Amino acid sequence: MPKRDQLRGVSESASRTGMGVNGMDTRSYSGQLTLGSRYALVAPTGTPKRSNMRHRLTAALRNENGFTLIELLIVIVILGVLSGIVVFAVSNFNNDGVTAACRSDVKNVEIASEAYYAKTGGWAADVATLVTSNYLKEAPSSTKYTITYTAGTATAESKVTGALTGGAAC
Repeated sequence: MPKRDQLRGVSESASRTGMGVNGMDTRSYSGQLTLGSRYALVAPTGTPKRSNMRHRLTAALRNENGFTLIELLIVIVILGVLSGIVVFAVSNFNNDGVTAACRSDVKNVEIASEAYYAKTGGWAADVATLVTSNYLKEAPSSTKYTITYTAGTATAESKVTGALTGGAAC
């Protein structure tokens, strides 16, 4: 490591040779600075010392052999855990979507049944009657849930229920 007075010699020689702002050369080299260097270390005799930075970098790159087996296994385990989390999160979103679709179909059949009652004064016999009377565009059908319609009577309203394939109500 150069001493303080040796570094002071660099700045003095730099000012004599025309070193500009940020250590960039504005005139010619005096022989004490290395060509193309921004900062030079000067030995007590006035000759420049070559920086070992490039040699250290090339040695570090030469010694780098890649990843070890343990590092690769750790990365694979982490990726496996993350993918497992994502799969379960996506399946929960899918289940929420099926439940929302079931509720929506139940509500559509209820509204169509009430509209049929308001127009005709009686309850529809089944969902097919609501479709043929143009109160529903099509009968709700899905393999993931079922919609059950029970026609109303003179004293009771119609009843619409929905159930998911597993048996839970939607």
